[in-house]
Amino acid sequence: MHPLRIIFTVAFALLVPAKVLAKDAFALPTGRIIWHKEARRIDANVSGLSLSTVLSKLSRATGWKVYLQPGTDRPLQVKFKGLDRGAALRLMLGDLNYAVVPALAGGTEIRIYQNNPAAATELLTDKDGRPKTSDWLARELVVSLAPDSKISIDELAKKLDGTIVARSDEMKSYRLRFDSEESAAKARESLDEMDGVRADNNYAYHRPDEGPMGRTQDLSDFPISPTTTTDGCNVVVAMLDTAVQSLPANQAAFLLKPLSIAGESTIQSSSPTHGTAMAQSILNGLKMVTPKGTGSTVRILPIDVYGNNEATSSYDLAKGIYAAVGNGASIVNISSGGSLDSFLLNDVIEYARSKGTIVFAAAGNEPTTQPVFPAANPNVIAVTASDTQGKVASYANRGEFVDLIAPGTTPIKHNGETYLVTGTSPATAMISGMAAGIDDCAKGADVNAIRAWLEKTYSFRGQR
Repeated sequence: MHPLRIIFTVAFALLVPAKVLAKDAFALPTGRIIWHKEARRIDANVSGLSLSTVLSKLSRATGWKVYLQPGTDRPLQVKFKGLDRGAALRLMLGDLNYAVVPALAGGTEIRIYQNNPAAATELLTDKDGRPKTSDWLARELVVSLAPDSKISIDELAKKLDGTIVARSDEMKSYRLRFDSEESAAKARESLDEMDGVRADNNYAYHRPDEGPMGRTQDLSDFPISPTTTTDGCNVVVAMLDTAVQSLPANQAAFLLKPLSIAGESTIQSSSPTHGTAMAQSILNGLKMVTPKGTGSTVRILPIDVYGNNEATSSYDLAKGIYAAVGNGASIVNISSGGSLDSFLLNDVIEYARSKGTIVFAAAGNEPTTQPVFPAANPNVIAVTASDTQGKVASYANRGEFVDLIAPGTTPIKHNGETYLVTGTSPATAMISGMAAGIDDCAKGADVNAIRAWLEKTYSFRGQR
């Protein structure tokens, strides 16, 4: 006979302790949960994250096994400091109930449910302790100076005991790294007291998967040639991604000289990089709106925001967008994303919008409704992927922030072989290519006309 398992069930109304609203509760960066094991207290800033994501993080931090009733996931807007387990759960769960179950093998199980603990069947796990595509760089700060600031960033960094690891004097924004998380937190406290200075978190956006792609037969040719107008006009699509290899001969002339934000890349030629696949996906989108046998003024500006690194950052992505606008891009295509937002990135996206540049970003390859940034920024057009039936693909994000849906699979060529690439990244790239084709210099379309056509043809409304 199994030993008796005792279940403690709690039902409650939402109560907000006064100390939740204390200023020091907001110092913790978004997406962070700290479990103080000896005091058995929790600090958290989980605003904008889903309940399932937060509980997964809590599971990893505490060692608890957490089960959630399917269909009860929801976004949270919660920040608190120093709460015990019961108070923290009450604050996060709202009208849901929870049961604490001593596990047979030791440890603790917590079941989150509406009416019956047995309905909590989904085990939540946080395998690597961070969102799959983004992570807080806790030893770094992005320091931005006001346009009229007389502060010397070099002297300021020295005073804060930080090292400037990247800089953009044009944006007056700088990436500082510190010896420890504690040093970075102390520096932030000092910066928060200064006028004309803003300290922002920096987040890692992890490198897109460049694993094997499915090979297939040669499905189509590319019957478009690069042309120019008498005034030399080109519609430039800036593609922020990994480095791009050589394209097939009939596509190579569509590429402009690449830029690199993150240093040089060492590229293997055996299989296509993510950047190579996205460049051809943009051209596939262009082909969809360009009559066969005609020319196009569209060009692709590859901007490498990864280099040889495993991740880019919100800082480098912001620099990439700024460089794109500075080099005349009408359209910016972004495959990177994560669950954490960035003030600097939002500022640069707003700057791009003010210059008439359209920013498209992938919604992400997880079948959730959780916001992904920068796609969830209101000044960005977020794109998800459809399957062969035109419905949202099983792997694709379908959150409220998604604007458009496009085919999630497209063929590309590399080293004489044809591959199929799949995901919200190629869907986004094809939308960027179509937008560029509509914006072709010879057609004279404006931003509003492009948006109207895309929303009429590829709107995601009604498919959630």
